[in-house]
Amino acid sequence: MTDDNTALQGPTGTVTGALRRCRDPRRLTPHRFRTNGGHHPRVAPRAHQLGQDRRHPKRPPAPVGRAETGREPLRGSLCWPLVAVVALLTLDTCFATETLRNPIKARGAGPLFQIRRGDKWGYMDRNGATVIQPQFQDVGDFFFGLARVEMNQKWGYIDEKGQIIIPCQFERAGDFRDGLAPVQLERKWGFIDSTGNLVIKPRFQAAAAFSDGLARFQIWDTVQCDASNHSAANRPETFTKENAPLDAFTMYRRDRQSRCFAQDVLFGYIDTHGQSVIAPTLPVAEDFSEGLAAVRLSRSPTSKWGYIDKSGRIAIQPRFDQALSFSEGRAAVQTGFRAEQGQQVDGKWGFIDALGRFDVPPQFDLADGYSEGLAAVFMRSDGWGYIDALGTFAIPPRYTTAGQFSEGVAVVDDGVENYYIDKAGRKVLVLKTLLLMWPFSDGLTVAGNEGEQKYVDRKGRTVANYASPF
Repeated sequence: MTDDNTALQGPTGTVTGALRRCRDPRRLTPHRFRTNGGHHPRVAPRAHQLGQDRRHPKRPPAPVGRAETGREPLRGSLCWPLVAVVALLTLDTCFATETLRNPIKARGAGPLFQIRRGDKWGYMDRNGATVIQPQFQDVGDFFFGLARVEMNQKWGYIDEKGQIIIPCQFERAGDFRDGLAPVQLERKWGFIDSTGNLVIKPRFQAAAAFSDGLARFQIWDTVQCDASNHSAANRPETFTKENAPLDAFTMYRRDRQSRCFAQDVLFGYIDTHGQSVIAPTLPVAEDFSEGLAAVRLSRSPTSKWGYIDKSGRIAIQPRFDQALSFSEGRAAVQTGFRAEQGQQVDGKWGFIDALGRFDVPPQFDLADGYSEGLAAVFMRSDGWGYIDALGTFAIPPRYTTAGQFSEGVAVVDDGVENYYIDKAGRKVLVLKTLLLMWPFSDGLTVAGNEGEQKYVDRKGRTVANYASPF
């Protein structure tokens, strides 16, 4: 399942590198998440693949990654390693080692929900009735009445009746946003409209779905790829954009691992007409959100994060060690990250407005973006809690993990059990026999470990199996 632009990250459509929400390792919960959907765990991203990024993982809290509903899973351990200065500048604070498929329907998606029966994917309606029989190798959500599907290792699009509208012919394909969808043909990415016409000719090494009116793309000339068998005896091989393996043409993300890495990758942005409105000069860049995009202007491990506007101008000067995308008028940022005598000083997180001014001063050890008026923040001494728009604790810090709010509730873990709370911090839903880790979307969530995952409604009733062996 995908959200945002994860659809273009590869044919699996998984939320890869599900970065764990860091906390004191002594407070680890007993659950271990296995990979699902047949996808294998990945090792932690190498620092150079992340552009020397030190940004904390986007909260897997109850994968409520932003209000779009879950992006990443709820559990994890916090790593606060003390490392040498050189390593400190090249390693992420916390690394992921597992791959989890996000089963939650993305915000803005159509009425149908994904289901898996055996190794085939199909769709059900809100009441659990099968609408499109499981028959595909993989699927995405419906946008503009179309969903991407995979058959015979190629991607195409179907309508809500299951009819193939755009034949399966692409190496990879993304969701429709702003009427266009990114697709990979051989070794280049372009964009199609809802009839399947290539309206933006393939010319990028990778492209993301449109976000806030612009689509991010990347270019590079050479790429290094590890051997497919991951043998230590096999050294990375260098390819050009003309002969690189097809899986090298994937949008780089900080929270996912790829066997291919392009040192000269540059990011830019196009509009829906295919015009390059921001030239590919940025070594690190995020999608636009609320008119701004987080970027770094240098590959230097000590370079800072700032924000550009849609003309490419610097709107907020680079001065942050970490910077998340804007949501509900604010962005979580970190300052004060440094090394002292070979030890890591992590700095503090706060929230800035669109002018770069601190609305909530840096004071938290970790922070996530605002969702439905509240933001989850972490205090080492107490745990996770939620602050309101004024930076005041609306729900005291007392949880070992905490997800973003979606449809009025958030999934949390107090170290003993996990459950959903409302905005007053009251426990509103507990499922004793099913593990909770995902947010609600369109009235349903997915609960349970792999092999026992079920769609559950707000009253805790099972609506249908999300995945079953038959």
